[in-house]
Amino acid sequence: MKTRLQASIRLASLGLLATTGLAGGLAQAQDKGTVNLAYVEWSSEVASTNVVAAVLEQAGFDVNLTSLSAAAMFQALSTGDADAIVAAWLPTTHAEYMERIGDSVEDLGPNLDGTKLGLVVPAYTEVDSIADLNDNAALFDSEIIGIDPGAGLMGLAEEVVDTYDLDLRLRSGSDATMVAALSNAIDNEEDIVVTSWTPHWMFAR
Repeated sequence: MKTRLQASIRLASLGLLATTGLAGGLAQAQDKGTVNLAYVEWSSEVASTNVVAAVLEQAGFDVNLTSLSAAAMFQALSTGDADAIVAAWLPTTHAEYMERIGDSVEDLGPNLDGTKLGLVVPAYTEVDSIADLNDNAALFDSEIIGIDPGAGLMGLAEEVVDTYDLDLRLRSGSDATMVAALSNAIDNEEDIVVTSWTPHWMFAR
């Protein structure tokens, strides 16, 4: 049954599968039991997780989706409270989390290649490099609009602030609040700098 379940998950390009406490879940899967998927409220991960859920449901499984913070998501995976996640950005962004739980999970490989993390400004903003942010800090109210604390992207952004000795404060929030701030700035043709990544629907929008 383990092979069948993993095959279903591989078909959906799942990233990580919990091994701790998985035996009971697999036994239930013999009679089309429940698969518990955890995710973070990032647009890309909401989409990926729902695709995996749809594939598993078509295969006859019940699927429970649980939204958690990044740290709690990895913890749930390591304890078996979650059977799987697709929100692991590896090998760099979430390396610290993986170092903590690596022995209790199985990496099934990437579900997406070519992703990028960074700082983003509207196309009309003349500043186009991190090195130029300090000289134009006033344009951005001396702040960078970030996402949820604990996200790997925020840790990388903090390193950027330190490395470039930026005079801009990194403000935490969420994917939703970051997108709302960016959308509002663009509507009013104001300058703003945010943390972001691809793939993200806002680039298509």
